[in-house]
Amino acid sequence: MFEGSTKIDVSVQKQLNKKLFIVSLILIIIGGIGSVTYIVLSVLDIIWSTYLLVFCLPLGVGIGYLYLIRKNIKTVSSQTHENFYTFEQDYFNVKTLRNGEEIGNSKIYYKDLVKVKEIGKYIFLYINQASAMPIDKTTLKDDDLILLRAFLKINK
Repeated sequence: MFEGSTKIDVSVQKQLNKKLFIVSLILIIIGGIGSVTYIVLSVLDIIWSTYLLVFCLPLGVGIGYLYLIRKNIKTVSSQTHENFYTFEQDYFNVKTLRNGEEIGNSKIYYKDLVKVKEIGKYIFLYINQASAMPIDKTTLKDDDLILLRAFLKINK
């Protein structure tokens, strides 16, 4: 019916991980404040300050998330992936190329998508809770974008 393509690069990855990045920063701030409070109160020899050690957990989780996000972005920046989409009424085909060589081809029905998110210049089609197919809206004609939103049941 119509086609589009998306280059999988750092900007796609940052957009996809934006919410997790914010959550990790919040966890680091909360954990950092709690950990510093623990240290200060421990120096003052306040007995119940030991309970503040629990703040090390969000600090560690936040740092771990931040590390994973950075590692993921670094991996994406070192590889050249591009998805080519062919959209039909009930399904879409996606062909993935890495460095110009086809590494995958899939047929995915819209009804099988777990979630659809439209963020910025991308539409993310979640094939499961952890994997999303990004569609760059700027590569589609206006009429095709309206049709895709209808296929995906996105109200805009």
